[in-house]
Amino acid sequence: MIGLREELDIFDEQFNKIGTADRDNVHRKGYWHQTFQCWLYDINDSQVRLYFQKRHPAKDSFANLLDITSAGHLLVGETPIEGVREVEEELGIKVTAEELRYIGVYKYAYRKDDFIDHEFCHVFIKEYDGSLEDFTFQESEVTGMFAIELDNVNKLFKGEINSVEAMGVVVEDRRLVYKSDVYHINSFADHGTDYYNWVCQQILQISNKKQP
Repeated sequence: MIGLREELDIFDEQFNKIGTADRDNVHRKGYWHQTFQCWLYDINDSQVRLYFQKRHPAKDSFANLLDITSAGHLLVGETPIEGVREVEEELGIKVTAEELRYIGVYKYAYRKDDFIDHEFCHVFIKEYDGSLEDFTFQESEVTGMFAIELDNVNKLFKGEINSVEAMGVVVEDRRLVYKSDVYHINSFADHGTDYYNWVCQQILQISNKKQP
């Protein structure tokens, strides 16, 4: 949410609410807070692909890296499912709460210099039936979207391969341009290998059940 001061519910490490704070103080003092995360994936010819947004180079964390399809803070009083607003805000596609599948809460901690991020991440997934050209990115947040084979993402974060190939779109001169590239593990936002492998396993189990 851009242009507004974000006020967040804050918690102790056991997920007990202790008050509220603005976003800057949340990350300066390391308060635990809630985030919404949505992973899009698709299935074509039994091949599952996971969608990664490319973050804007001016972001205060993980600038210019590949990251969760769509994610954002939950504001004061918001429930996890209400975070679905982030998908349309960031990516320009309409997703309803009923279309999302909740896979759980992931406890995440990250620190770099004076930036401290302590999150209770509410993680949702959705099978995507659109195309890369359907996205309209929020200019200050996202500069592209890439689809990567789920098996290769899993292998990368398990250390079984050193790089992955990705097909996607990026914004150039205010239009979407297709781009193919090779990415290494340091090309991705640092959520930890356990997190990425957990997401991959959850989607793999669900997608296997849907395939004949």
